[in-house]
Amino acid sequence: MKTLKNSVWLGCVGWFYSLLVGASPLENHSNEQLLTNFALASCIATFYPKTEVAKDARVAMQGYVEFSDLSIEVFAGIHELIDRKAVEQYQAKRGGTVELAYCIDFSHSEQVQRLTTYD
Repeated sequence: MKTLKNSVWLGCVGWFYSLLVGASPLENHSNEQLLTNFALASCIATFYPKTEVAKDARVAMQGYVEFSDLSIEVFAGIHELIDRKAVEQYQAKRGGTVELAYCIDFSHSEQVQRLTTYD
């Protein structure tokens, strides 16, 4: 019983402290930044499925959507833009594909940035 009371008390203190400390740093991001980060996380989740980083990327994606004023349709459009064939152009000198390089370039691409103007 004492452990339960301590857990509840610590949970309340943690919640109250989070209110005092301030909100998420995502509140300071523009819609464009949130969409760019969403595109990067979405691409990573696509090319690294069934990994811990993919799980983390999906959680991050939810946060970017929650803090944005853009419509859900804009975010849904990102996945359609990920080009699985274009990634083949990102070849390492020693062989193999560099998916992360593609994802970084993709997130900053004109086609991703254009989505913010349609909302």
